[in-house]
Amino acid sequence: MSNFKKFVFIGLIILFVGFLGSKYLIKIIKNNNPTFLNSAKEVTLTNGDYMVGKDLNAGFYDVISLSDEVSFMPLKLSKGDKIVGQRLEKNEHALIEGSGKVRLLPAKYEPLTLNKNKEYRINHSGKYIVGKQIPVGRYNISYQIKGNEKINNRPFVQVLPGYGKNTLNSLTFEKKLSYDIELKTGNLLEVHKSLMEEYDSVVILLKPNL
Repeated sequence: MSNFKKFVFIGLIILFVGFLGSKYLIKIIKNNNPTFLNSAKEVTLTNGDYMVGKDLNAGFYDVISLSDEVSFMPLKLSKGDKIVGQRLEKNEHALIEGSGKVRLLPAKYEPLTLNKNKEYRINHSGKYIVGKQIPVGRYNISYQIKGNEKINNRPFVQVLPGYGKNTLNSLTFEKKLSYDIELKTGNLLEVHKSLMEEYDSVVILLKPNL
């Protein structure tokens, strides 16, 4: 092989490795900071099975129910319900069931604010970024049911080190009504007001441990 061909061959290998490396690096950055290069685009979906990357962009979404009698993968929603920070990956299926509609918007990751009782109230299921939406620190986490509504399943909360990473802590509220947790920079607080239904009456409470 001539020196020129060797030079071209080595150059192609460097470009190929660089291309794969940059894609891997971008994926890591997006997992740690979903607001970076979020390719999600607004879309309204009705009953159907949608392929991510074909029928809608991969990315990080806030999902809003536009009507009653609709389910999103497979959470039952009523009008106005919201799931925040939902990650949809390429080649994943987004399944919508029922007669209603849901709107998917690029995730906003809005910071939570302390109320007059010095606690953070989480009104929507979804994923919350520690250090961006929730301050780093130690908390007591519990839940509250507004009114007299009865729920069939208790809330379920997980702490993850980031998107696509293994769970650090799982809290079911089956044996205890509150837990002490520590949230570190980059962690995700994954909140499910119920695994099957988005109960409007359920609120997750985060109270800083001072």
